[in-house]
Amino acid sequence: MWVTSSLPEGIASIAAYNPVALYFNSFSSILQAGVIPDTRELVLCVVLGATSLVAGLAIFRRVDRAVEYL
Repeated sequence: MWVTSSLPEGIASIAAYNPVALYFNSFSSILQAGVIPDTRELVLCVVLGATSLVAGLAIFRRVDRAVEYL
């Protein structure tokens, strides 16, 4: 498991835009340092997770209707 702080500067700035990096950084701070991530990071994780869930449900429902149409 990697964290953006352990990457070289140029790559870390690019990797910070990866939505999964937020989860990796949060998990590693809990597991390795024993520190709970700040509220902002936790809220972002919840918002990204909820958004992904809603988008996935919408996509799968649309695909299900398309398969029935075929």
